[in-house]
Amino acid sequence: MNRNFNLLLGGQLVSQIGDKFHMLAVAFMVLKTTGSPAKMGLVLFCSIFPGMVLGFVAGAVIDRYSRKRIIVGADVARGIIVIGMSLLYMTGSLSFSLLLLTQVLISVCTAFFDPAIPAMLPQIVKKDELTRANSKTQLVSGIATIAGPVLGGLTVAWSGYLTAFIVNAFSYLFSALSESFLRLAPVSRQNRTATKLWEDIKEGCCYVGNTGKLLTILVMVAVIHLLVGAVEAVIPILATQLTGGSAVNIGYIQTAFGVGSVLAAFGISVHSILGKEVGFLFASVCCMGVVFLV
Repeated sequence: MNRNFNLLLGGQLVSQIGDKFHMLAVAFMVLKTTGSPAKMGLVLFCSIFPGMVLGFVAGAVIDRYSRKRIIVGADVARGIIVIGMSLLYMTGSLSFSLLLLTQVLISVCTAFFDPAIPAMLPQIVKKDELTRANSKTQLVSGIATIAGPVLGGLTVAWSGYLTAFIVNAFSYLFSALSESFLRLAPVSRQNRTATKLWEDIKEGCCYVGNTGKLLTILVMVAVIHLLVGAVEAVIPILATQLTGGSAVNIGYIQTAFGVGSVLAAFGISVHSILGKEVGFLFASVCCMGVVFLV
């Protein structure tokens, strides 16, 4: 669409592929070294839950401060965290507790990074291009989910966990470099600077609580994430029990999810769902339920 949007998508593609390398390597390493599905689930919990808890806080912070600085800072912080984790692994000092801590820290950074991206889009593209921009962002996420797990699985199988961690660290730093060249339209924050941060958080919570449709959607999405998260914790365990039992198996299964995401994003980019978002949301949830039952 424009230079800024291309810079953002390029950084997103690289960092998300690195993310897939990292999560696949962590999942396989925990299963192979501990043999405990419970510990695998705990790692997944530490990777997701902190970000969910910080949701309202992150939204208020994003409204008050520079979104560009937030995403660049979050990517730099994640890169440094993974570099530190890689050094611990190299020296044999990476315990399970330290692994959980790194996942929590990455999740905290991601809690501020992820909502800042859609919040930035109106500063980058025109209003009538937002639907297309969102679908292209989803398309990039799908491509990363296709390429990342397979490449990550092959990397772990051929070169080991450390290589996957290093790839992820440098993907975050590359993303931060790409985002540093963004030129965003200014956003008026006069109404935000007049209030305190905790007041903004309270206002956001009250708004969600008083908006029935939004609250329903949020509760529904939270339940889905909880249940789908449980399935995601099971997938690496099943993958190791299939023929070969290698990290490549996990990569292939996760890639299948990416193929679906790309097909959906392509469909939305071709046929607009403007004004039909709620209907499509609930229909997609029903389809997911049917597929899981099958």
